[in-house]
Amino acid sequence: GGDGYTAAEGGGRPTRGGGGLFGWFSAHGAGGRAIRAATAAVAGTVGALPAWAWAVLGAVATVLLARWNRRRAAARAAAAELAGADGAYARALAALAGLGLVRKRPETPREYLARSGRAVPEVAPPLTALTAGHDDERYGGVPPEPARRAEADRAAEAVEREVRRRRDR
Repeated sequence: GGDGYTAAEGGGRPTRGGGGLFGWFSAHGAGGRAIRAATAAVAGTVGALPAWAWAVLGAVATVLLARWNRRRAAARAAAAELAGADGAYARALAALAGLGLVRKRPETPREYLARSGRAVPEVAPPLTALTAGHDDERYGGVPPEPARRAEADRAAEAVEREVRRRRDR
């Protein structure tokens, strides 16, 4: 065509002067002065963004940062759940998951206790003690004491024993 571009001659590239932005300028008879002018125009456009555009960019960045922080907080909460008496609770949940009894995301600890107790009645007493300790520590702010930790470990071992017994049948 008359603009220096033909599909047959270059697949959408300039017919003279090479490819890319520099080739386009060369194809249209422009030299370095035109390239510098175009570069300055682009830089001026970025620097002269209207206030609303900066506000939109700031809002988008804020939303993305908030989502990232929530994910990090959730990961820290999950790691904290494995500490203290919650560690014994997490061990029991991991053992029961081996039987296909995985705690569903929206399920509360007490709802999981009821469902697991119906499926495996032998684990109901130790899991009840573990759930109470978990709730006290996680939601009630009760600090883990050595005696409660030992009791939680014994309850988790009882759940693990029952799960092994069922799997070995």
